[in-house]
Amino acid sequence: MSAGQSTVTQTQSVLQGWERVQEGPLMTLSILNVSPDILGVRANLHLTLWPPSLPGLPKPVLFAEPSSVVAPGTNVTLGCSALELTSQELLFTLSKAGSPGYPHPKKTGSEARFSLPSVKVRDAGSYSCFYSERRPAKGKSETSETLDLVVTGSLPQPSLQALPTAKVSLNGRVTLRCVLPMKPSLGSVMFMWLKAGIPEPLGRALQQSQRWADFTLLSVRVQDAGSFRCVYYEKTVQPRASEPSEPLHVCVTGEKGTRLRTPS
Repeated sequence: MSAGQSTVTQTQSVLQGWERVQEGPLMTLSILNVSPDILGVRANLHLTLWPPSLPGLPKPVLFAEPSSVVAPGTNVTLGCSALELTSQELLFTLSKAGSPGYPHPKKTGSEARFSLPSVKVRDAGSYSCFYSERRPAKGKSETSETLDLVVTGSLPQPSLQALPTAKVSLNGRVTLRCVLPMKPSLGSVMFMWLKAGIPEPLGRALQQSQRWADFTLLSVRVQDAGSFRCVYYEKTVQPRASEPSEPLHVCVTGEKGTRLRTPS
């Protein structure tokens, strides 16, 4: 092939509704059959993915407000933070597993916020983000760690038990066991433990062969007392999640069994 001859090769993307055009180090994805309004952000008709990530553009952090575990109808914001202040013009892109990504241009600063108003079950899934400098184009950052957005209420409620008891001595330990209501035929199932007053889950665990999963609080402190719930969800591209369990109240006692008051 001569130097003046076009090096463009065209293939069909594995993502339905996209056409991929490769030209040198740049790749352009053209939306062919996708709604332009998803995630509350209007998509450009041509989304350019930059060359591979570079060491000079560190991985951003993706977070959810008010939480990554929400009831249907909640207004959720997903924030992508580059962590470092910059005067460069940045382009932030949010993507969801199984769906195309949508850019959010920002002239200055180090963070972009994507609105998901009144979320539904279809909004649940694994999200990630990256950013790039637009002038001059230096490539894209590393992709953030994935964030699972869980929208509750589609599957039956689990139960939550405290082992051996929900009344725990100071510096003792308690295990919170989340139990499925039945043996599900859901494939891979993820459990989560929630505590009132804390927006994000305390822990997560994949289901093994049994119908339950455990989360243990070691060397319990006074501030560990409170109301706990658990949730489970399918670990799939389009996950369904359960209703939260009924609350389980854990109290912490002193050496003589007196209940200790949680610091305000």
